[in-house]
Amino acid sequence: MKNATSAEFSTVDLLLKSDAETRAVDAFTLSWVKLEKQLRRLTSNLIFQHSAFEDGEREHKTAVRAAILRKTTANHDKFIGAIYRLSNRSVKDLMQDEYKALKRDTDTAYQYRKKILHGQQTGHSLTRTELEKCISSMRAWCELLADRANERIGYDGFSRNSLRKNGREEITAAVDEALVGGWEEFIRKI
Repeated sequence: MKNATSAEFSTVDLLLKSDAETRAVDAFTLSWVKLEKQLRRLTSNLIFQHSAFEDGEREHKTAVRAAILRKTTANHDKFIGAIYRLSNRSVKDLMQDEYKALKRDTDTAYQYRKKILHGQQTGHSLTRTELEKCISSMRAWCELLADRANERIGYDGFSRNSLRKNGREEITAAVDEALVGGWEEFIRKI
């Protein structure tokens, strides 16, 4: 899904092409936001596959958005786990051979992100080149996940309107089974 991912990362590209002294830090931070956004939107899309929700029903969309908004402790690993529990398809299985290296790079980027987003030094004396390498890995993660999730789940995590039905009966069945205790309770536990 390079088109949706390319559009999503166009602002990152603008930052990297700029002359701003902080361009790598700024692009890194925005790339991390894009990665987490994709995982959150994939999770939201999967929750919306539940049989209780109807396509086009504004109140259903509002309820799911509000429940996700109340969840302030979720991070990338929790959304990765939620995707598996909802779809019976792990992100590792979706990404296949590329997963291990990209997950390692993503976990490293997460450690940097925890410091950078709080205005702290990482303790690694990161160069612009090192940050650009992290950005490249995050983009590769997002592109691969977008392609594979779109194929297997029916949504890429970046296209507009994440709260829509994908028309995949096997996904709806998996989601219904995962949410047997209630969709709101599932979100609380993410």
